[in-house]
Amino acid sequence: MTQRLTLYGLTLICFFTAFAFVVFGQNTKSKNVSIKQTNKKDSNYLDKTKTAILTFNKTKYKGYPFDTTYNSVSLTNYDIKIIDSLLLVAIAKYNNNEYKQNVYMKIDLTKTVYRKQLVAAKDKFGHRFVWVNNFCDFMKEYWKPIWKKQIISTADGGHCYFQFKINLDTNEIFNFYVNGYG
Repeated sequence: MTQRLTLYGLTLICFFTAFAFVVFGQNTKSKNVSIKQTNKKDSNYLDKTKTAILTFNKTKYKGYPFDTTYNSVSLTNYDIKIIDSLLLVAIAKYNNNEYKQNVYMKIDLTKTVYRKQLVAAKDKFGHRFVWVNNFCDFMKEYWKPIWKKQIISTADGGHCYFQFKINLDTNEIFNFYVNGYG
């Protein structure tokens, strides 16, 4: 029981540290980041070699990863910092709780390079959501020509493919899923 409490405590410390960095280390005027247009100030934060922002298109994606009642929304530099912080929280929570049943399913950002795709949308009430799709770099023969233009998906892949959604208005993480482990 003590070990579990220690893991929860470390997870909370990680979350609050990341949250404090984002909240107190960010200028209140954030700049828009889009696929087609970025300026040098925005480009300093967004690593385009590891992150692609895909515009949600309900016709093209046929309601995936959001249903057709959602509409596309742009992300700000601040949003991307929040997403990156919540990515670390989601992985820590998964590693501390879920993967114990199968140690080969652990997500380790220090040993494996991941790429991520972000798809942002808002619901009919104006609530903003982001779907975060992550996949291993060593699979690049498959995804390299297309990953900045279309959603990468696979039926399996274990810890090399995981996804989740974020409510950007509440910073809630939900629908965390590791391929081959559900």
